[in-house]
Amino acid sequence: MIPFLIKMAWRETRAAWRHFLYFFGCIALGVGALVGVSLFAANVERAVTREARGLLGGDLEVRLSRSISQKGEEVLQSLTSRGIAITHVTELVAMAARAGGGQGYAAQQTQIVELKAVEAGYPLYGRVKLDPDRPLTSLLAPPASACAEPHGTPPVPVPRLQASRLTSHAPCYGALV
Repeated sequence: MIPFLIKMAWRETRAAWRHFLYFFGCIALGVGALVGVSLFAANVERAVTREARGLLGGDLEVRLSRSISQKGEEVLQSLTSRGIAITHVTELVAMAARAGGGQGYAAQQTQIVELKAVEAGYPLYGRVKLDPDRPLTSLLAPPASACAEPHGTPPVPVPRLQASRLTSHAPCYGALV
């Protein structure tokens, strides 16, 4: 049976060798593409694994779409009591526009930004790079004069949902961390 199949394949190849060459080229190209994509995915996974602490800023990330429950707070407190460092980060995607940037809505240039409110311990690993180069602590604790209004009116206070999680200047910035 096998010699017959080989004999028939040889006849087909001799009669339509261009079709066979095209078929063989397609198979080779497909295998090469699969190997290339697989190799690229493996290299990206290896790089992310190697740099995970720096990219994440820590060893573990817990993402919530609503405030943490009482039981969750107890778990975090138990981690803190075991000497594990914890920092809270709150993220928000928003639009930013330059103040006084033109006449009317259409003239303002806006851009989507990701706002991130962080505590003083952020990041647990790595370093935050700022332009111009300044320490992150100088941004987290600005001078009290930064909150002063030009006409001497006090800023509108932000409702204190969780007073223990507000920065010292949260009433002027409204930053929850």
